Amino acid sequence: MFEGGSSIYTATRKAYPRLWRIWYRINQRCKNNELYYEDVKVSDNYNIDISGEQGFLNFVEDFADTHQEDLTIDRIDPKGHYEFSNMRWADR
Repeated sequence: MFEGGSSIYTATRKAYPRLWRIWYRINQRCKNNELYYEDVKVSDNYNIDISGEQGFLNFVEDFADTHQEDLTIDRIDPKGHYEFSNMRWADR
């Protein structure tokens, strides 16, 4: 759906600023080995270092339709990775 260059990424980032912050933060938590995230990985599909801008576009494609401002991204298995089958929107 979102295959394309930086212009699509930029437009999508502007359209979904909260989703971009969530996506970026999950990547940073895992990359920086923050407390509780030492063994947690971001799937290649969303990984900023592997997929680059396309990682965000994939994240939006998978999660934008169910996103609500009052919800946060949650791992179903708290010891599992950030991958589509282990993520959902949940209230705080």
